[in-house]
Amino acid sequence: MKIYLKYIFLFLIAGSIFSSCNQKDEKVYSFWALQNRATGEYLYEDDGECKFSREKQGDKSLWKIAAAEGDHVCIVNKKSGRYLSLDNGQVVCSVVDQPVTESAEWYYGNFDFVTQTNSGWYTISNRSAESNLHLVEKDGTLCMQDNANRNTDFSAHWTWVREEGTPLSYSFTPDGVTDASFLGIRTAKAISPTEIHSDYHGEKVWKLSQDISSFPKFSTENNLLIEALYNMALEEMLMDVRSDSTFRAGALWPDTWTRDAVYSIWFSYAWIMPEVSRKTLDKQTLRNPREALQDTGSGGSWPISTDRVVWALAAWEYYLYTGDSSWLEGAYEGLSYTARKDIHVAFDKRIGLFKGETCSMDWRTHTYPNWFTNVTIGSSFSCGTNALHMFMYEFLSKTAGILGKPESEKTYWESFRNVLKDSINKHFWNEDKGLYECYLYPEISGYKASERVGVMSNGLCAVLGASTDEQIRRMVGNFPLYPYGAAVLYPSIPDDFAYHNKSVWPVWQTPYMYAARQVGNISAVEHMAASLTRASALFLTHKENMTYDTGYDRGTALNSDRQLWSV
Repeated sequence: MKIYLKYIFLFLIAGSIFSSCNQKDEKVYSFWALQNRATGEYLYEDDGECKFSREKQGDKSLWKIAAAEGDHVCIVNKKSGRYLSLDNGQVVCSVVDQPVTESAEWYYGNFDFVTQTNSGWYTISNRSAESNLHLVEKDGTLCMQDNANRNTDFSAHWTWVREEGTPLSYSFTPDGVTDASFLGIRTAKAISPTEIHSDYHGEKVWKLSQDISSFPKFSTENNLLIEALYNMALEEMLMDVRSDSTFRAGALWPDTWTRDAVYSIWFSYAWIMPEVSRKTLDKQTLRNPREALQDTGSGGSWPISTDRVVWALAAWEYYLYTGDSSWLEGAYEGLSYTARKDIHVAFDKRIGLFKGETCSMDWRTHTYPNWFTNVTIGSSFSCGTNALHMFMYEFLSKTAGILGKPESEKTYWESFRNVLKDSINKHFWNEDKGLYECYLYPEISGYKASERVGVMSNGLCAVLGASTDEQIRRMVGNFPLYPYGAAVLYPSIPDDFAYHNKSVWPVWQTPYMYAARQVGNISAVEHMAASLTRASALFLTHKENMTYDTGYDRGTALNSDRQLWSV
């Protein structure tokens, strides 16, 4: 049991580490620049007038955001202290008497799945004005305009850029978190182990409503917030169990998905909910013959995507906890067929790698060039997906030994595992960067490396055994980190919307966090744990993702509450 406790409590231990370093409520602050999407220009104030410039104008271009009632904010110029306000329909910067009136209060309008190509930008409206009026840059001036074409008029789209402030916009106390965000100063505080208050989206409260008494209890004398978040995770885990006793993918996703379930089972559910884990794995297995079920992706499913082999991670974790060799026999049968089928269809002997889309990241334009078709994607080679293939062959080799299969069978699987390990390091490892590249172009493009890096692929290579200790140390130290977490893909695509692009995902940075712990990089572990803790405390749920530049939960194309693999 100790090995499982070590992994599940990694998050909790790290939380204790960083919070103990911040026992007092450290003052956090941020100053932001406001940039228009259409022109790329920045707003600045000049003696009460709102003007724009391609280059930032020092403190005139910096703005402090002050929290107002609910989701509303006040926007205050750093240089003059004047408030962005609406005066008889005109946008001005003026001295405002206290208390602030509605004419100096603003709110953001985000975009949703239907209008997803705009996600990551925002419209800005005034509390005192009609809701159809938005801030726009027009002929070098700032004004309010009726945007009948809100979704296509980029002059009404804005992004905040954090230019100055404390190293991180957020800090912790033993019972809470404070964030100097683009919503102003927002806080979350644990009142008890079963109650958290947050004003991130106005005054909201989480109170424990599920019976979690049958699960391991976690308590601490000096970190009430982590204790409450642990209990919230147990509750949301229970809420993610379907009526058929299998895991659903999240509040927005009522069905069971292989990837989401498998990573969750691997992280902790194999030992904390073994029966539901087993039923979920059985559900995600095709019959006649037995075969791991591939989730959807670009082009529909397999063989464009081949990361269904991730199934092996959860299968092995479940076996380690239960020791159920009869179940292991069925898992071996299904993954053996899966492996042989992929060898026949997706394996490229010339470079010793499997073809297939990047693991989990199945929104094509966020990972690949726009000219990539589904066929091109299916002919490319993903670093993370090949790390999963490598682990599956390790699983098959180990399981063949446990089940007493012929030595030749065990050796056959082991040979593929070794070929994949060598090929991953030969073709994906970039010695100059000290990182694994995300994918290779197809054979027709000369197997060229993508020159983009992904946190999931680097983390998986480290924790699944493809990397040496020295490679792990370099990778952990070199991987690009944002203030709100690890980059899903780096560099991001600046003119594309936020989902896999320009975002932070708890699930994908978790293997990286495990790798950091493995080589003793405490600062990286603390930063990942802080990222997870800040988000779940302020959002009062374990969200699917958040924006990379503001840590916001409403700025991406989709974002489910109690996302299974975030829980």
